[in-house]
Amino acid sequence: MLRHPEVTITSVTGRSYVGQKLGEAFPYLADLDLTILEGLSGKALPRDVRLMTPFFNSFGTLALVGGALRDRVTLLVSVGIRPRLDADRLPLLGLAAARAVLIACRQAAPGVALAVRWPNDVVSAEGRKLAGVLAEAASEAGQPPEVILGMGINTNWQRAEMPDEIAVSATSLREVTAAAVNRVALLGDLLEALDRGVAELEAGGSPVPALRADAWLDGKLVEVEAGERRVRGTVTGLRDDGALLLLTDDGPVALQVGEVVRVASAGSAGVAA
Repeated sequence: MLRHPEVTITSVTGRSYVGQKLGEAFPYLADLDLTILEGLSGKALPRDVRLMTPFFNSFGTLALVGGALRDRVTLLVSVGIRPRLDADRLPLLGLAAARAVLIACRQAAPGVALAVRWPNDVVSAEGRKLAGVLAEAASEAGQPPEVILGMGINTNWQRAEMPDEIAVSATSLREVTAAAVNRVALLGDLLEALDRGVAELEAGGSPVPALRADAWLDGKLVEVEAGERRVRGTVTGLRDDGALLLLTDDGPVALQVGEVVRVASAGSAGVAA
């Protein structure tokens, strides 16, 4: 991203080195004449910025902020992170990101009932998708795994402006609040929530207990595509490792990965404001 011809780095924030020149802390970035800020503010960002790439490491968060993207109706964030987690706990990172997105959306829409639809979509009480997370992991021999978290939130996108195929199942913060959303404030809330969630994971905690309370699918009859098979059953909860628990005609099933392609019964079970 640093050398992309269509990206301009405008601001840098970090827990450490606040007030120092970026090149003093990171010599390989000395050509960027920027001072490390303590946090984001509306003055720090141009109005058209909507892409932020933070890098989490041992000293905290270094966030390189840039962007030259056209519309202002969504917030898209990509985060590259090398978490200090054992391989069997890596799947929890995507759930922690979904929890962070939910927290940020609730701060932007106080009093609105929002929930998480497994594995990592934030939805309204009616099940309309408001935000989503995509997690991709890669690793090299002898190196800690790297995970890229892509997070997207429909902010000021009104359903009347959405394509029909999207509008039928989506919503936005503006739709559920009837007010415009400050994306800079939302971005700050999201990164703070993600930072806390990652720190909790690395300390041995888990987002699963909180997600159980915020689960939208509990009690619903669903169909899930899991690899080459499609599983149909009633959702009974989440396993400690984040797997979706279903009661099928053939008995209990736990799915570690999959995509919910159909919800046969809708309702407000598990939705909290």
